[in-house]
Amino acid sequence: MRSAKLKEKVGSGIFDAKNALQSKDAVKRIFAYVESYEDIPFWRTVLHGYQTATIKFEIITPTKKGKEQALAMRHELVNYNAGPSLIICIDSDYDFLLQGCTAQSKLINESNFIFQTYSYSIENLQCYSPSLHLICVQAANHDKELIDFDELLKVYSGIIYKLLVWNVYFRMIDDHTVFTVSDFCTIIKLTGKVDVTDKCSAAITGLQKRVVAKLSALEIAYPLASEEIKRITNDLKKSEINESNAYLFVHGHTLKEHVVLKVLEHACVLMINEKYNEIKNNSVHATQMQDEMNHYENQKQPVSSVLNANTEFKNCFLYKKIKADLDKYVSTFSKSV
Repeated sequence: MRSAKLKEKVGSGIFDAKNALQSKDAVKRIFAYVESYEDIPFWRTVLHGYQTATIKFEIITPTKKGKEQALAMRHELVNYNAGPSLIICIDSDYDFLLQGCTAQSKLINESNFIFQTYSYSIENLQCYSPSLHLICVQAANHDKELIDFDELLKVYSGIIYKLLVWNVYFRMIDDHTVFTVSDFCTIIKLTGKVDVTDKCSAAITGLQKRVVAKLSALEIAYPLASEEIKRITNDLKKSEINESNAYLFVHGHTLKEHVVLKVLEHACVLMINEKYNEIKNNSVHATQMQDEMNHYENQKQPVSSVLNANTEFKNCFLYKKIKADLDKYVSTFSKSV
């Protein structure tokens, strides 16, 4: 089954029938399709709490390629024959923000068998701001809070929010040429020096200048869009998408690699250097210092690896939306198979 192409696979119906033929107490196996093997750990974390003695999930992917290569499969996944015994688990991209104004967005937001991240992608949840200090601690094995990540990402979100709304607007009118997601991503990256000791002020200032320039250009070029921009802004805020959390809804890899990791890496370098100095100052002789240094070196972890494994996003309101969807699905499962 797993080696076959997705289009050659049967839909939920055959699995529904098999489950229906089993005894009431038999294990009912539910297959969950994800976009890429990289997504399996996240969705296993989500689905694990819903397993019981009689309900088991098996997570499978239609491709062995990475996430970027798997994007071509997303449309096929969304339109696949999902049902009670075969569910689809995907990144939202912009489909949650599009509020059902496209056929795909409507399908994803209304389906009982398609589960989405609500954030743009899994990476955004991994970058959930209240969890980022813990990432530094785990990577550097040193507890020194050098920057308020929550405040930093609120500032970042406040700067980019209006530009995000404009990007959503062009997706809503199905214009993929004027202000593309790629254009947006280029603007919202942190460039130049990222220094946590001054709250990344140089990088934030550069970001603000780029955003203001682009907003001005868009407002001049498309004056008739202003009322629609206001409407979209109001609609997004009704869904709790606002100036303080916009980072959760931008392209996930851009946020992770060109914003969050840049800040984390600099913070970790400073934390590690401080730990080295602490070991040097507290060592009575060279042998002890070398032993302590070796031990510390063995305990450190690459910050990118720690971030990839981050699951401390369960208090995020978007994760709670995923859980609410699954609660509803599981509560009606026995009636569906």
